[in-house]
Amino acid sequence: MSYFIPTVNIKSNPQESFEYAMYLIFSSYFKKTTCESHFYEQKLRLNYRETKLDTQYKMEDFCERKAKIVFNRLPARIADSEVKVSFILCEGYYPEIRFIGNDFIFRLTGACNGGEYDLRVQVRSR
Repeated sequence: MSYFIPTVNIKSNPQESFEYAMYLIFSSYFKKTTCESHFYEQKLRLNYRETKLDTQYKMEDFCERKAKIVFNRLPARIADSEVKVSFILCEGYYPEIRFIGNDFIFRLTGACNGGEYDLRVQVRSR
């Protein structure tokens, strides 16, 4: 008996790929991160893997440059924190990635429009 398994071409979503790059790079700046939504993280990761390698490098490079600027301006205690990560999805808006520490909330949003990237960071006390 033989089985036919169709192949599926998956087209990556540039916005979700960029979200994963933001999550990946900014998470590395904290002492420890714990993601509260493994399902959404997995979805972003799978989408990211379908993105062309040169595009992944561009996204990571952009996020790395921004992260260095942001973390150089923040108190060291923020980077030394253990944070929980959650993804906030609002219809009509770009998703927000929240890194929640004991006494702060680090909010990250980003947009990918035709190879152009925009990233916004907001840090508030809890």
